[in-house]
Amino acid sequence: MASSTSTNNDLTFPDAGLLPKEETGAAAFLSQYPHFDGRGVVVAILDTGVDPGGAGLQVTSDGKPKIIDMIDCSGSGDVDTSTTVEALPPAESGSPDSIAKLNIKGLTGRTLHLNTAWPNPSGKWHIGVKRAVELYPNGLKSRVAKEMKKEWTLKHREVEAGLQREVTAFKASTGTGAMTRDEMEDMADREARASQLEEIAKGYDDAGPLYDVVVWFDGSAWQAAVDVREDGDLRSWEPMTDFHVKRDWRTFNEKLDNLNFAVNIYEEGNICSFVVDAGSHGTHVAGITAAYHPECPSRNGLAPGAQIVSLKIGDSRLGSMETGVAFVRALREAVRLKVDMLNVSYGEATAVTGSGRVVELIEEIVHKHGIIYVGSASNNGPALSTVGAPGGTGTATIAAGAYLTPSMMEAGYSLRRPFAAVNFTWSSVGPAYDGAQGPTIMAPGGAITSVPTWTLQRGMLMNGTSMAAPNACGSLALVLSALKAQGLPYSPHLLRRAVTATAKTLPSLHPLVQGHGMVQVGPALDYVMTSAATPYVRIPLKVSVAGIKGNSCRGVYLREAGESRVSRDFKVSVEALFHEKAASHEKVNFEARVALSLSEGAAEGGGGTKGQGPVDPAGWVTIPSYFMLMNNGRGFNITVDGSRLPHGLHFCKVLGHDVAHPELGPFFEVPITVVKPLELAKPPPTPLDLGVYALSSGQVERNFLVPPPGATWMDVTLSDRRAVHAVAPTSASDQIAPAEGKDPGLATNSHTTGNGGQVIIVALQTVQLLPQTPFRDAEFEKYVALAPGQKETFSILVEAGVTVEIALAQYAISEGSTTVGITVEFRGLSPRGNSQDIVLHGGHGCVHVPVEAQVHDEEIAPICKLDRWQTKLTPDSSSIKALDPDRDVLPDGKQIYQLLLEYKFTTETGGDEVIPRAMLLNGVLYESPLESQFFMAFDANKKYLGCGDAWPGKVKCPKGENVLRYSVRHDDLSLLQGLKGLVVVIERALKEGKEVSVPDFATREEAMTRKKRGGNGASRMLRRGCATSFFLAEPAFDKMPKGVKAGDLLTGSLVLEKAKGKEQPQSRRPRGFRVSYVVPPPPPEAPKGPSKPTAQDKRTEETKLEEKVRDVKVQHLGGLTDSTAFESLFKKLLDDYPAHIPLHQARLRFLDEENSRNERLPDVVSAANSVIDLVDRQALASHFGVKVDENDPEAMKVRGDMEEKKAALVDALARKARALIDRRGGGEKKEGGGVGQHVKVRPDAEKQRSDEAGEKERDEEDRNGGLQGVLGHEARKSGVHGADVAAVVAELMKWDSLDQDKYARLLLDRDAGYGRWGLVLKVLNKLLGDAGNSSGIDKKELYERRLKVFEHLGWTHLIENERKWRVIDCPTSYSLF
Repeated sequence: MASSTSTNNDLTFPDAGLLPKEETGAAAFLSQYPHFDGRGVVVAILDTGVDPGGAGLQVTSDGKPKIIDMIDCSGSGDVDTSTTVEALPPAESGSPDSIAKLNIKGLTGRTLHLNTAWPNPSGKWHIGVKRAVELYPNGLKSRVAKEMKKEWTLKHREVEAGLQREVTAFKASTGTGAMTRDEMEDMADREARASQLEEIAKGYDDAGPLYDVVVWFDGSAWQAAVDVREDGDLRSWEPMTDFHVKRDWRTFNEKLDNLNFAVNIYEEGNICSFVVDAGSHGTHVAGITAAYHPECPSRNGLAPGAQIVSLKIGDSRLGSMETGVAFVRALREAVRLKVDMLNVSYGEATAVTGSGRVVELIEEIVHKHGIIYVGSASNNGPALSTVGAPGGTGTATIAAGAYLTPSMMEAGYSLRRPFAAVNFTWSSVGPAYDGAQGPTIMAPGGAITSVPTWTLQRGMLMNGTSMAAPNACGSLALVLSALKAQGLPYSPHLLRRAVTATAKTLPSLHPLVQGHGMVQVGPALDYVMTSAATPYVRIPLKVSVAGIKGNSCRGVYLREAGESRVSRDFKVSVEALFHEKAASHEKVNFEARVALSLSEGAAEGGGGTKGQGPVDPAGWVTIPSYFMLMNNGRGFNITVDGSRLPHGLHFCKVLGHDVAHPELGPFFEVPITVVKPLELAKPPPTPLDLGVYALSSGQVERNFLVPPPGATWMDVTLSDRRAVHAVAPTSASDQIAPAEGKDPGLATNSHTTGNGGQVIIVALQTVQLLPQTPFRDAEFEKYVALAPGQKETFSILVEAGVTVEIALAQYAISEGSTTVGITVEFRGLSPRGNSQDIVLHGGHGCVHVPVEAQVHDEEIAPICKLDRWQTKLTPDSSSIKALDPDRDVLPDGKQIYQLLLEYKFTTETGGDEVIPRAMLLNGVLYESPLESQFFMAFDANKKYLGCGDAWPGKVKCPKGENVLRYSVRHDDLSLLQGLKGLVVVIERALKEGKEVSVPDFATREEAMTRKKRGGNGASRMLRRGCATSFFLAEPAFDKMPKGVKAGDLLTGSLVLEKAKGKEQPQSRRPRGFRVSYVVPPPPPEAPKGPSKPTAQDKRTEETKLEEKVRDVKVQHLGGLTDSTAFESLFKKLLDDYPAHIPLHQARLRFLDEENSRNERLPDVVSAANSVIDLVDRQALASHFGVKVDENDPEAMKVRGDMEEKKAALVDALARKARALIDRRGGGEKKEGGGVGQHVKVRPDAEKQRSDEAGEKERDEEDRNGGLQGVLGHEARKSGVHGADVAAVVAELMKWDSLDQDKYARLLLDRDAGYGRWGLVLKVLNKLLGDAGNSSGIDKKELYERRLKVFEHLGWTHLIENERKWRVIDCPTSYSLF
């Protein structure tokens, strides 16, 4: 049936839902007080960085600059500009006066033309280089790479087509007959060009823009210039200085990346910091907080009059992950710049709450410096205790959860049937580990607002608690704006108290989800204004509860069965936190008469309370009625009796009201959370049915269970109970933006499927809280698309005896409803003992593995594989230094120091991916006592390979030696001193198919003999309650990965359960059990056969002594570097040993030394001839023409002597050929010098041979017209190198294959001389592709040679990229931290 349409000329759009303000009362407040719109308030955005070109982020509502300052606190934009140069003399500038009169050489190799009007009293120019891709956000990298590849491909195809035409024409010119040798070689060269072009296209990696950076001091300030056009011409560049001075920003390349940047200069010009955003997140947050759109006020942020300070904490090198360095620097800058508020939409799960370096600094800036901290609660829900640090776990912070309103559904998400407001499914939930409530307030958690210009759009939909935080922050900025405009006093604590006391309770949400409710602007302002004169209202109180395990907590949290099974007493301590400058009389006079009461209770889940409502807190919590509080703190006792509670979640709060001012709400609160789990003393015989739940959008159902003894995993089955109707399938519709921080990876709007019903998105999350462990390490989370009748089973790790929450929720923006049943079946098959980790020590032969099944009958069939290899490293060097006072001195004046550790490690194959792990430090950020940890990896040429911090990732390394540099920072020198020996582990994943299998045996006897008696080995059926055992034996050493050493650790997993058939659902413990193998020393090499008889040494003792003395003299000669000393000693030895080949080899090597050979080339030829003449080639050929009896000692001795002579011969021939080529100008020239003499072994013969060779060379030059350099094809027909070169090479090829790295220089020089650039390129690419090549040519020279090849071939589309990679791959120093 066709739908009807109508035309409405007065169409409007519901802008209010794009950036919600009505729910918090902000819209009404702004309407009533338009001048209290954030004016006078400065908000620091600690995020990925804010784009100054973002829509609405240029000016405030009263015309002031929107962004006051932009600072990259991460260091990811730092450019090393410590290299200083002076202007080039005109003769060296390479530019006529008409181009520029002031030129310097940049680190890219470009000549930079500077503006002569730029003042620089010192004449010193600091220079640096920065690769653009290191600055690009991840989303921009892929787009730019795609655009550049598209343009490059067009040029490359033109070159390929031209080459193919050339090949066709060449073939036509040779006719149909047989090709000559020259023609065959030329054809091979053209084929090599074609094949290399094809290979280049396959592996092409565009270096991207590479910018020269120039910094100088103009007499009053540091200035910077950036060669964004990459043409070297900076004459028209307007110098940039620190952003706060002129608020100047530029765009790198409007056509290519459209990425805006600012600069700051540090360390007396030695560091130029590019300030760019690491992602669109920070600009979006700033837009929500304070964007100002005069042309469309409905699109304004919450506080359009507020100003912004952008403090970038998202490290571009880590894909925008925050670091300790960035956070500490940002907090320091917030204090220095005297900002009023912080918005921090970042957070991580933590192992402990309320402690750590960053957390302590946050407490300090709030309580000591009066800065208001608003943060996100995190996006890890819907399960309990998923709030993240620092926002959701701190006492000084205001943490926002994310709310979804009908206006947002309509305008932002385009839902077809908007429904009642709900929290976003992934919005994190309290309590914190220590009992604190978790989220402080709720705020709208989504918006369509400003994003960086590099995204090529003005606005974007993002959602998350990252969006709720700036909504709340902007709302509080309105309150603060009103207070500052009227000169009213306030404190962060008073604002926090005002927000919590006036927040609007959301009746559909649990207190652990919503905190105190939706922030309300007007009431919060009224609260502050009416309470400002009240004594002590601005003083924060610290509430501490003596925890069950003796630790100090901020609330009562009973989660485990043993904790909630009995009645327990708790000591609550309350202490006033006076400012350090508070007067003594304030402390003396502080007294408060407090009335204690209980809040209403709240309950959820577990079946026992379903439909019954919460249990009256008075029935399970006992408190005193009154409490007198004074300075230095006091305490009182409460009793929590969980034994009176049914299964499920129970919550209430102890409220302390100042009896003098009850209208101000609670003076302090003590949250109490009790989880009463269902205890399973023994596993049910059938899967446990947790019930059937009717779900709607955003609805959450919780169950709490205690896994029975012996359980190691559980199978959770979700079954959609809706009726199945067979209809024709339809396509999915309305894909919408995923949640920021949570992406289900599915279409979020419901759609119909072939079974006739809507697909509904549900979230399944399970969490156990383990001691000193962040929840993410014991969490399972899955978003599932369920169709009617569909069933899904998930195997999930569990710890027996520890309460597990099973949370089921319909995704908040999945329309419609469904009915879902949940069943749980606990399983258990595990090694017995105190630890489930199995360690097999090399040299022990085997390890005994007892196994038990306590839950169900299980069929075991062990499979053990080791798939990771760990090598321990100790530092090769360590140093400690004081860091830059401009960035790394704390607000209290403490100097921060850096411990720099350097490690060297080797990778056996190119492309190996390694993970550097500092086991002591990794895995903690906010709770870490250290300021930061950060590593950077480099190859042997100092090329940057990758980096990591608290959660290290993979770094791809080339073959050979690599360097790891590890930075640890703190203000305590003694702490850093204690870490100087920090052990780092290099972890490699063994490639698929290369894993090490660990054999299993049923008995020790089988393990010892390596023979299985039964066909099934350790496989068997294990009945419930029974135990068995088997043995894991050491794997064969020859199966170990190449390069493994004694003491290395191989790790993997042991899977015990027998695999099911394809028709049966697989149920196994996820990831199996960890197995570690300590690698033993390698076994002694087995003899390859019976020892060979040795020839009798018939020399006299006198002869042996003389030859030993001779050999020592020659060895000493070979170690000399001074020419005069060498020649003097050589002459003396030559008189004594004129026919000793090693002596002549020593001189040949000396003369042919790479850095000084070019001026010794005639002497190199002569020295090579001396060696060649001493080798009887006819006798050599005759010897190698017959097979030698390996059992004949005399024959084998002769063979050894002949091998040495052959090696001397081929070395001399190769060196002579290169020298002859270079003498004629056909090879690559190098500067150098040296002296030498022609050695006449047989004076008469040598003179005759030398004269003949000289005459022959002159004849060759005459025949070729005195050719110099590289000639074309026609000239090559006459022989560029001459017949002597061809003869030498031909002679060399008789004795050895030239397809070896040691002949690479010869091949390169020979083919370059012939102009066979395709063959030259083939050799160069082979050497560059093998980091472990033995050619002796370093990477820098290989790049230089390849660049010249591209220039000769005219492949201009490759030349610039090659020049850039030469700079990137061979930097002059390590990248900065």
